[in-house]
Amino acid sequence: MNIRNTVTVNSPTTDLPIRLAWWFVCIGLFISAFVIIGIEQHFAQKSLIIEAEDGNVALTYALGAALWEKFSPLIEAAPRVSNTADLLSNPQFRALDSAVRNLIRDQSILKVKIYHPSGFTVYSSAPSQVGEVKGSENAGFMQAVTSATPASQLSQRDSFTAFSEERYGISVVETYVPMIVNRQVVGVFEIYTDVTPVYQLLARARTVLALSISTMFMLTAAGMWWWMRRATQVIQEREAQIQRLEKTLSTESEIISEAAHEFRSPLSSILWELEVVTGRPRSSEQYRDTLESVKTEVAVLTQLLEDLATLERVEYKEEQMALLKRIAPSKLMEAVLTRVRSALDAAECKLTINVINEQPVLVNPNLIVIAITNLLNNVAIHAPKSQVTVTFDKAHDGDLRCIIEDRGAGMVKGMADKAFNLGASSRIDATHQPGSGRGLAIVRKIARWHQGDCTFEHRSGGGCRFTLTTSIQQ
Repeated sequence: MNIRNTVTVNSPTTDLPIRLAWWFVCIGLFISAFVIIGIEQHFAQKSLIIEAEDGNVALTYALGAALWEKFSPLIEAAPRVSNTADLLSNPQFRALDSAVRNLIRDQSILKVKIYHPSGFTVYSSAPSQVGEVKGSENAGFMQAVTSATPASQLSQRDSFTAFSEERYGISVVETYVPMIVNRQVVGVFEIYTDVTPVYQLLARARTVLALSISTMFMLTAAGMWWWMRRATQVIQEREAQIQRLEKTLSTESEIISEAAHEFRSPLSSILWELEVVTGRPRSSEQYRDTLESVKTEVAVLTQLLEDLATLERVEYKEEQMALLKRIAPSKLMEAVLTRVRSALDAAECKLTINVINEQPVLVNPNLIVIAITNLLNNVAIHAPKSQVTVTFDKAHDGDLRCIIEDRGAGMVKGMADKAFNLGASSRIDATHQPGSGRGLAIVRKIARWHQGDCTFEHRSGGGCRFTLTTSIQQ
């Protein structure tokens, strides 16, 4: 048996931190998605405005080049206009309006306005707006006048009066374009362009992008959740292994301590016997008695080593798991009888075997044979000359249920639980017969290794009933 130093490892609970980390990552991913979509929308709209502005500037320059002679007199006369009706009835205004409508026919232009630098509306394709004054609160107009640079903005209009019709639910880019002559702003064009088709296309693209990013992030979050759950399982498995190792080391420490104590008694007896017999000449009968006594003590030591080896094997589950096989209960009992028949005969016990369930059971045969042998040896020691019944009862497919009953003196009331403790070397039953203190501990350890148990109860009419069960899951 290997002797190991006892190491205690305190492992923290890992599930909560991993859950918190997952939620933190998910929130971060969704925030990132909204930020990405927002940035995309900003730049898409910016690009749309720039593209529409370039078109409006080009159109303004084309109108300026083609119609300068028609609208320049109106701009020059603007400061002197006192009656808007006179301006609308001016033949030059009607000629300008006709020329503008002809030039922008079949285009996406919704409205055209021309302003004097003072803000006075000299021309509008919506005649009702002629004569209005654009105030300094309009940032776009003021930028065109003061900085001589175009200014544009995108807006959503529930309704809009175009050249010849009313439009509803449209997207509009309005651009203020300065007209510069001799490095001076002599007028400002305001062009309204319908960008609804492009804006709707961008909206659909944004929706697709949002769905794609959301799907990607959801898949990423799901993948991370699976990975974190798997990591949690691995960590928990490692923690369970550490706990089993701690328990194993603790158990081995108990075994070593108990073994040291139990080795001491027979070894001391052997040394004392040898010292006595070699102290002076003895008769042949005395020598024979001494050798028989030494033989008995050596048998005790041999049994002790076998028990310790059994406990050691049960601790290493992975190695024993490979030895699992399906075997009929009657075959198990045949192997048990080769080990325990002589002890039962010596104790004058009458053995009855009932195999109610002959279906093969999934067990480690070597360990189960040891467990049943220990239970029957226990009966031979503590219930001599009694009737012993071994029953293989019905159980789930592949499970073992073995009941061993005797008609001995039974267990002292209230002390049954201690019988399965390692080191309970004094049998605490009514006969007060000595035991090794390991037999029942080994049986329970083997049963629990098989995901079952070994239990005790007082038999009706006197005696003990031990029930050994297994439930290996593969």
